[in-house]
Amino acid sequence: MTWFMAGGAALSVGGSLLSGNAAANSATRNANAVSKAEGVAIAKERLNTTIRNSYSTAFSQMQLGLKKKQLAQQGAGVSAAALAARADVTLGNAATGSIGASTTAAISDINQKAQEALDLTNSEYENSLDQHNLDLQMMVLNTEQSATAPRPITDVGPSTGQMLLGAALGGAAQFASGYATRKMTLGLGK
Repeated sequence: MTWFMAGGAALSVGGSLLSGNAAANSATRNANAVSKAEGVAIAKERLNTTIRNSYSTAFSQMQLGLKKKQLAQQGAGVSAAALAARADVTLGNAATGSIGASTTAAISDINQKAQEALDLTNSEYENSLDQHNLDLQMMVLNTEQSATAPRPITDVGPSTGQMLLGAALGGAAQFASGYATRKMTLGLGK
C-alpha cells in the first residue's frame, strides 16, 4: 500500500510540475504579445516622427535657400551701386579735370562702404545658416528625448527549480498525509 501512496505522490509531483510549466509558458506568451504590440506602436510613432521631421527639414531648407537668394541679390545690388558710385566719381573728376588725393579718397570711401555692406550681407547669411543648423540639432535632440522604449520584460514567475521544489514538497506532503492517515486507521487487527 505504501508503494501505491508513493506512486500517487509521484503523479502529484508530475502534475504540479506540468501545471507550473504550462502557467510559466502562458505568462511568457502573454508578455511576448504585449511586447510585440508595444514594439509595433513604437515603430509607428517613430515613423510618424521621421516623416514630420523630414517635412520640417525640407521647409527649413527651402527657407534657407530663399534667404540665400535674397542676400545674393542684395550683394549684387551693393556691388552694382558701388560700381555706379565709382563711375559717377570718375566721370565727375574727368569732367572737372580733378586728379589726386581727393579722387582717390572718394573712390576709397566708396570701396570701403561697399565692402562693409557686403560683409553685413555675408554675416547675415552666416547667421541664417547657423540658426538653420541649430534648429536641426534641436530637432534631433527633441526626437531623441521623446523616443519611447518598450518596457523590459521581467520574468516574475517561478523558475524551473522553484517549480520542481514546490511540486516535490506538495508530493511529499501528499505522501506524508496518506501515510499518516493509513497508520492512524483504527482497525480490529490484522
